[in-house]
Amino acid sequence: MQKLVLVLALTVTFWGVATAYSVFVHWVKPPADPWQRTVQGLERSFKKVEKRLTVELAARRALLKYWRKEDGHE
Repeated sequence: MQKLVLVLALTVTFWGVATAYSVFVHWVKPPADPWQRTVQGLERSFKKVEKRLTVELAARRALLKYWRKEDGHE
């Protein structure tokens, strides 16, 4: 009788943990496609680089314009 109760208690515990894990994985934290995460990470990296290069290019243009004005070319 005690073995039956132990087996039933372990079975109920196992199914409870498995159900809770399933609910967490599928509803609380939806499964993410690894490729999608990689693509999103690359897009973020490219956007950061593009922003930095745009700012650097604008600064160089402004500096070049200033130097030309100082030299009397404009």
